[in-house]
Amino acid sequence: MNQMLFGKRCARHIQTRQKSTDTKMPVSSHRYTQDLNNPALVLVHGLGSAGNIWKSLVPQLIENFTVYAIDLPGHGDAPLSEDEEMDPHSLAQAIVDYMVSQVGVETMHVAGNSLGGWIALEMAAVAPDNVLSVTALAPAGLWHEQPPRKFPPSLDARILAKISQYFMKTAYRIPLLKAIGYKKI
Repeated sequence: MNQMLFGKRCARHIQTRQKSTDTKMPVSSHRYTQDLNNPALVLVHGLGSAGNIWKSLVPQLIENFTVYAIDLPGHGDAPLSEDEEMDPHSLAQAIVDYMVSQVGVETMHVAGNSLGGWIALEMAAVAPDNVLSVTALAPAGLWHEQPPRKFPPSLDARILAKISQYFMKTAYRIPLLKAIGYKKI
């Protein structure tokens, strides 16, 4: 466990990382807390991002929650699984399974942006007894008919995850891009 100072107010909190041991659908999480007795808040990022996108919000959130920032497969610390579906429903089920069986969190609040917002809504649908509330920020893909495709959407997600994995590693090495990516808004 790693203790560190974080945020403008230098709130002391604990950050830990945990990776899925489930080889079927690997996800990982970063846990931030001041008090493990606080209710769990699971944050789900959008496509091409990672759990660390939420870092600027953590100091405010840990006052009331134990925060788990998820890395989806192929993003952040989570490896990409070649054999599993990458659709929002499957990702939602994988996150719920991971939180319950590996992290030990039975009930949780969930928030997500873009693809993460869609996944958050799916989490409530697949596990209504585990998900206490959902906040979906600009959820992707829910408001229109899906256009006909030559390939399944999970293949598109897999390709984009591979591309973003390479791009993000490169972008983190360029100080200007790193500064833009972590700019507070």
